[in-house]
Amino acid sequence: MILSDVIKGIILQFQSLDIENPGLDAEVILSHVLKIERFRLITEREKNISETENTIITELVQRRLRGEPVAYLIGYKEFYSLNFQINRDVLIPRPETELLVDLVIYYAKKDAKILDIGTGSGAIAIAIKHNRPDVDVTASDISQAALIVASKNAERILNNDSINCIQSDLFQSLLNKRFDIIVTNPPYLDIKERKNLQKEISFEPEIALFAHKGGKEVIRRIISGFENYLHINGLLLIEINPNFKDYIKDLCERRNLSIDIFNDYAIHPRVAAIRVK
Repeated sequence: MILSDVIKGIILQFQSLDIENPGLDAEVILSHVLKIERFRLITEREKNISETENTIITELVQRRLRGEPVAYLIGYKEFYSLNFQINRDVLIPRPETELLVDLVIYYAKKDAKILDIGTGSGAIAIAIKHNRPDVDVTASDISQAALIVASKNAERILNNDSINCIQSDLFQSLLNKRFDIIVTNPPYLDIKERKNLQKEISFEPEIALFAHKGGKEVIRRIISGFENYLHINGLLLIEINPNFKDYIKDLCERRNLSIDIFNDYAIHPRVAAIRVK
């Protein structure tokens, strides 16, 4: 089969199921299987696809047609200009979460101690360490499977200059430890709404996405307990559901905490920066 015909056929299949980015998804799958850069799908459009390659492509296309995200099909996702290996044990890193990394890099003093809660693939922790080698980064997660992914990413991306990985349910395993900055992208989707969300989300780990009490439970637990794990003048940076802006402001006001809300690049409230007054 000719490459150009294969691309057209895949796009038509994706379009038939209203997949959001049919052309892009087709190109990502093909460049991954053929081990070529995406621009070469055009320059080598007359290339012959082998039977083995076609079998692999067909399998991945069928999985995509069933709703599985492309990032899981190819096994990696770019975040903060770094390629992270991922699987279904970890959340797919999102571009809007890069704002958390921007803020940590900006606010962290030299040799600061950083804690990333719910590290998943390690995207936030590793991106911070990669851009600020001077800081000491601890990455925690309740999931041991996620920590295995994070550790492998740290070893591959950071080499010997790595991060500390700890299994912990929020602060449970961090007694007597204090940090200059705590950063987290916690689950904040309402667990009651999981059946109404995009099919792609069903492939991601529920524990990384959904929380009880309208999606607010984990955020409330973090804000209620973080003070005991920060140095004086420390900072909590937490990604939020844009709809939670007023709720979090009220929660901080009742606890006598200082709060600033930062918008993401789509002008949605995305990160709460919280300090003890």
